[in-house]
Amino acid sequence: MNKEELLRKIERAAKNKATSLNLDGNKLSTLPPEIAQLHNLQVLSLDGNQLSTHKRFSGNLL
Repeated sequence: MNKEELLRKIERAAKNKATSLNLDGNKLSTLPPEIAQLHNLQVLSLDGNQLSTHKRFSGNLL
């Protein structure tokens, strides 16, 4: 999934007030800041990515 597709998926999840989002296998090295738009998110699946550090979000993810 390229960056544009990834952002569309996140935007769709925000619009639909999704409680879960699967971003497995996207070779992400960082989380896109748009993740903070997902106020109803309870489950974020990130298996198969290359995340090594976590930057602090300005939004509340908990």
